[in-house]
Amino acid sequence: MDQIQLSEVLIGPNPNSEGIFYIKGLPVQTDISLFMASGQRISCTLQRTQLHTSLMLPVTKGVYYLVLRKMEKKTIKK
Repeated sequence: MDQIQLSEVLIGPNPNSEGIFYIKGLPVQTDISLFMASGQRISCTLQRTQLHTSLMLPVTKGVYYLVLRKMEKKTIKK
């Protein structure tokens, strides 16, 4: 499966103690899913503006995987 072009996508700050990440450069109409390291999909709050997308994680500490999908293309970021 082809990957989404990530050369312009910035995700941060990482590590993060506040649980809010900012994603800049995300292509329009990109779906975002969040998974725990165990593979369990978890809900998160997204807020999109013209400048960036805010992603608010649950308060549980751990490793999360961000899955970005646009049409048939998919990218996973840790």
